[in-house]
Amino acid sequence: MPLAVPFGFDALVRRFLPDAVALVAVGLLAIGASGVLAAGADAAFGARFVAGDLPGITYTAARCAELREYAPSATSCEAAAAAHHTTEVIWYRIAAGVAGIGLLAVWWWSWRRRRTYTRSGLLAVVGTATFGLAAAALGALALDALIQDPGRAGAGQWLTASFVAAIVAVSFVARVPGVRPRSAAGAGS
Repeated sequence: MPLAVPFGFDALVRRFLPDAVALVAVGLLAIGASGVLAAGADAAFGARFVAGDLPGITYTAARCAELREYAPSATSCEAAAAAHHTTEVIWYRIAAGVAGIGLLAVWWWSWRRRRTYTRSGLLAVVGTATFGLAAAALGALALDALIQDPGRAGAGQWLTASFVAAIVAVSFVARVPGVRPRSAAGAGS
């Protein structure tokens, strides 16, 4: 005999699963967007800014040789490590964004087919909290990297992610029930 759940677990899953899938899809898309920004930071400021090592990080000779295989044009082990890690930061994030596009497409197709999805305020609240906390934590990592070695310690990977997370958090705030931006006309009253 199946266990009876008093609060209707099936109904609960049907109600909140679309929100959870949407939140994961938005998260993956945000990661992808941060990969695109990391590529821009690499072009503008270089690989050391995006994914350079903090002071005191060293590599064995074998690991240096391996890194130089990934970045043959690098002039040092440190430069090879930064180039290799920057490539990983950019392309792994972009791959996550592509997965987010796929998940969002499945979510959208399912919603269009069933026509039963109604937005809940829970998605907006959880999205605001999740991305707001992510922006703060990633911003703290960026600040730490900048303090330890300004411009070279990989702060760019954290800054790009923090920037995107903050934008997504703000976009979710605008969707929280009862929270509406004040108009310019009403700002003074």
